[in-house]
Amino acid sequence: MPNIAEYTIFEAVKENSLKRLGNILDLDDDSFDINARNASGLTALMEAARVGSAVIARALLNRTTGIIADITLVSDGTGKTAAQIAESAGFIALKTAILTNVPSSWLAAIQECDDFERRIDDSYSRPRP
Repeated sequence: MPNIAEYTIFEAVKENSLKRLGNILDLDDDSFDINARNASGLTALMEAARVGSAVIARALLNRTTGIIADITLVSDGTGKTAAQIAESAGFIALKTAILTNVPSSWLAAIQECDDFERRIDDSYSRPRP
C-alpha cells in the first residue's frame, strides 16, 4: 500500500500536474518510494508512459535529490518497462525520451529485455514440425 507521498505521485501523474509532482520530488528524504506501484502494478513512470506525459516522465527521471525512477522495472500485469509501455501506447518520442534521460548502464538492461522479448516472439512465429 503506497504511503501518502506515493499516492500523491500517482495523483499528480493522473492530473498531469508538474507542480504537484515537484512538491513531492523536492523532498530530500527517503520518506517515499519513487518506484512504488499502484493497484494496477504500475510505477509512476509507467503510468506517465501509459498516458503519454513526457513532462511528468522527465521530472521522475531528472530528480535532483534522492532516487530517480527506475526504468528497468517491469509492470506486474504486462511485464513491460516504461519505455515499452510508451511504445505500445503509440508514444514513440516518449519512449526515446525515457531511454535517453537515464544512466547509460540502464540502457543495456532495457536492450536485454527487448532482445529477450524478440526471441520469444520469434520462437512462437516459427513453424512447428
